[in-house]
Amino acid sequence: MTKRMLKGFVVAGLMVAGLAQAAPAAAETLALMRVGRVLAFHTDVHRIWVPSGQTIRLQLDAELSTNVELEVRNAVTGEIVPLERDEIDCEVASFGSPRAGIVEIRVKNRMPISNAYRIIVSW
Repeated sequence: MTKRMLKGFVVAGLMVAGLAQAAPAAAETLALMRVGRVLAFHTDVHRIWVPSGQTIRLQLDAELSTNVELEVRNAVTGEIVPLERDEIDCEVASFGSPRAGIVEIRVKNRMPISNAYRIIVSW
């Protein structure tokens, strides 16, 4: 092994170690990030598996200030999952996941024009 290769491995190892130290202890897992356009008076549905015992965080950013709503349902039973909401420039909500399973995240457009949006789900 040449000195140049050995030096490259050492530098790469130090970079990886530095990145590992920079990562926060409670880093979030990005589960879903989608960009879409919901048509007038329509609902887009995104299905996602969520783990048990986690707080699931949702963020919905809409292009226009129209009435776009966020709703979460249990994909098996159809029950609406209660959300804790923070009303700011975008819609931010969270819910506790008592058991693992698939949920439907619904983006509802209540206006007569289409609207582009971005949704981010993490835990």
